[in-house]
Amino acid sequence: MGETEGRAARANSLSYDSLSRNEYVLGAPHIRHPHLQRMYDGLAAKTFETIQKVVPIPRILDLGAGEGSVTATYLNLGASVTAVDISAGRLKQLSHRCAGLPGQLEIVCGEAVEAIDTLTRESKQYDLVVATAFLHHVPDYEYLLRRAVGILSANGQILTFEDPLRYDLLSLPVRLFSGVAYCSWRLLQRDLVAGTWRFVRRQMGNYVDASPDNVEYHVVRNGVDQDAICRLLDELGMDSHLVRYFSTQAPFWETIGRHLGVANTFGVVAKWKDKL
Repeated sequence: MGETEGRAARANSLSYDSLSRNEYVLGAPHIRHPHLQRMYDGLAAKTFETIQKVVPIPRILDLGAGEGSVTATYLNLGASVTAVDISAGRLKQLSHRCAGLPGQLEIVCGEAVEAIDTLTRESKQYDLVVATAFLHHVPDYEYLLRRAVGILSANGQILTFEDPLRYDLLSLPVRLFSGVAYCSWRLLQRDLVAGTWRFVRRQMGNYVDASPDNVEYHVVRNGVDQDAICRLLDELGMDSHLVRYFSTQAPFWETIGRHLGVANTFGVVAKWKDKL
């Protein structure tokens, strides 16, 4: 793991270890808003059913599993899930949330790429690798995806969700609308002064080696490049489908953005080309 990745991993661990599940959900649109949950559940179910036609008990690798919302989804479908997260506190929440659910659960506490490398050495393969609200925390997400593809089975698929579209590829109206929506929510948060200072500092191009900048890595590096991800997956022999949608924390703005058809967030579904 490189120095940049190490800083980001440590920052995420420290940040999320201190969060309760309720605090996390407050800032997690894909869990907080029912229609985004339904969107994800639909993608998950469709992907799972496709794999289950070939593999009776699909093996799922959940990267950045956090408090277990996605892990629980696949366990309820009857999958065998390996949940990976660098935060021991979040995994404790996951273990509590998923206790008693059907399916099989393995928990791995550690950095995602290192976990994949360990699982590869153990000759593990997975039918589906999922990364939900996770790639934007990873400095080199293309390398992570390359390693993830390497651990897929012959019928394997990739599913990512809830990552911000690359900022400079968004239209100005979409960027302004998204900014207003986020700021209106941020004004009600407890760290208003610190959050405002971070915003001003970043607008000036000043990023410091501190936990907030390393946790919110999408801000440091201009969102997540959805086109680069699709090109990478194509290079690796996969066919990808890009899902664009609107996501923000505040319910009021979430509803408006959805009805206006604004898109600032994306997910990717990818499968081997010869399996289409």
